Amino acid sequence: MPDRISFSANLKSRSALFGVLLSLVVLGSAPFSAYLWTFIPLGLAFFLGWKWQWGVLFGVASLFFTLFLNRLELSDLDFIGLAMLFAGGILLFRYGQRAKTFYRSLFWFGLMGTGLALAYFVFQRFQLSGDSFNTWLERESQGNLLPVVFSEQYWPEELDEIYKIVWPLYKATFIGWFLVSLILSYLFSGLLLRLYQVPVSNRRFLVEFSLWRAPDWILIPLVFSLAALAFQAPNLIPREFNWYSWAVWNLMLLSLLPLMFSGVSLLAWLLPRLSYMLLFVVFFLLVVYTLPVLTLTGLADIWFDLRRRLRASTASGDLKD
Repeated sequence: MPDRISFSANLKSRSALFGVLLSLVVLGSAPFSAYLWTFIPLGLAFFLGWKWQWGVLFGVASLFFTLFLNRLELSDLDFIGLAMLFAGGILLFRYGQRAKTFYRSLFWFGLMGTGLALAYFVFQRFQLSGDSFNTWLERESQGNLLPVVFSEQYWPEELDEIYKIVWPLYKATFIGWFLVSLILSYLFSGLLLRLYQVPVSNRRFLVEFSLWRAPDWILIPLVFSLAALAFQAPNLIPREFNWYSWAVWNLMLLSLLPLMFSGVSLLAWLLPRLSYMLLFVVFFLLVVYTLPVLTLTGLADIWFDLRRRLRASTASGDLKD
């Protein structure tokens, strides 16, 4: 028994050391590179959970150097996004222990980020003249927190004409993509943080998380935005900024997020119940088509209530046996 306890304690100390090193890498590299910004909530939350005094000190230092003393070109939304990511680390530390409180904190995190981004966007629209606003749009739509697909360097030269066609749509929806990036960073940081914790608390969190299902009314904004887009079908891709296209496209993009959350929750429920072959297929699809697979899975779950149907199918099979 003493050997087993000492082995368990040794594993726990090594695990804590690895977590601290990972957090140091994430927070320490933030002033020099944007590649690991998406894991800032994870790194800060772990640091605060390990030794909160050091977490506060290192988090404040990392945020200060990233915002004011780095060599990266930061857009206005980068400033907002970085502040939100560091605030997300504090929220995860405080509310990430149970799935119910984690989902509530995810909602408030998304609402706060949406409010800040939209308020700043509207302020800039009315403050700047037409040409100045277009210049601001060009600069902000190349921010560090946007998906790499927005970058012109990502596209090969043979697809340059296609890029020019879809670029106006990118420019109209970059606020939505910015918010999607922030919210997904918080979501996956929270899940990774829980997977890193001890198995007992892990199990309770994962059970609660896997049982969550998006309410049916969440389809209302999606259907409304799709109908509004169909109404302007001849001018589906806006050539210049207008409030109608901007609002409809961003509403559609953000209304897909709850579907994706439901897809993640359903997969957490399915994974322990799948065969090895199906697990391989699921992981392959997730690696190649992450967001479409999760979104369509969540939509199917809302439409068909897959957990209830699978439970009923299993119970029916047990009765026959």
